[in-house]
Amino acid sequence: MSERFEWTSFLRDFGMLTLSFASGAPTVVFALVFYLQGKEPPHSGILTTLMIFAIAAAWVQWWNEHKSHKRLVDSYEAKLRLRNRDWNGDWLALEKRFIAYDKPIMAVCDFYGRNELWRLETSQPDGYVREFQQLCDLAVALLRTSPGVPNSFAEKARSNPDDYTIWLSFVHELYGHETKIESATELMSIIQITGLKRVSAMACQHCAGKALP
Repeated sequence: MSERFEWTSFLRDFGMLTLSFASGAPTVVFALVFYLQGKEPPHSGILTTLMIFAIAAAWVQWWNEHKSHKRLVDSYEAKLRLRNRDWNGDWLALEKRFIAYDKPIMAVCDFYGRNELWRLETSQPDGYVREFQQLCDLAVALLRTSPGVPNSFAEKARSNPDDYTIWLSFVHELYGHETKIESATELMSIIQITGLKRVSAMACQHCAGKALP
């Protein structure tokens, strides 16, 4: 039934659009009168050309309206999926992955005034850094749209979705008391988050609680 309705709707809308164009509608009607009588309309070449332009214009307008409608439907469905998503469960699942990470890892940040330059460090091969970075990437993906996330971090995550250091900054914002000051001057300070796995898991718990309806 739905497919039949869509085709009926298409034919109705497309036909109305074809007849609605000022230059094409009289041409189409005029030509149809002759064709229905089994006669060839005068100046058929010109009429045919005008009909083609009218039909093409109607098709373009219908296609644009169809795409616009589809975008609205897709946007509504995306919002519905976000509203019905188990954010609490997603955060708790990520918490388990942070806890299960069994390699030594820490975050280091160089603060220049209000600018932050974060990086991950480990005594293990570089591949282990990339493994933890992937967990941070997943956390940033959740920060984009999860309920209860501070607006500043949600906006950063949406504008820079590939920046894993947003998660490190978020963890530091929540648990700055867990950091260790390596050195500090008037212009620059260097801090370390040595218990990064633990505070990352704590941050996931925090976000899971905020995501509850």
